[in-house]
Amino acid sequence: MIILFVLTFATVAAAMWLLVDMLRRNEPALGMIGLMVLQAAGVMGAAYGVLSRV
Repeated sequence: MIILFVLTFATVAAAMWLLVDMLRRNEPALGMIGLMVLQAAGVMGAAYGVLSRV
């Protein structure tokens, strides 16, 4: 469970870095990639929530 939490947290951090980098470079493609990574982190977070209830 700890590994999934750390992986989720690291994925959110990577997505935030991509979104900030998009604003710095004015590169829309980085923003789209950042949003996709953030969506993947949401799926992992949902899995973490389901597994924590078991």
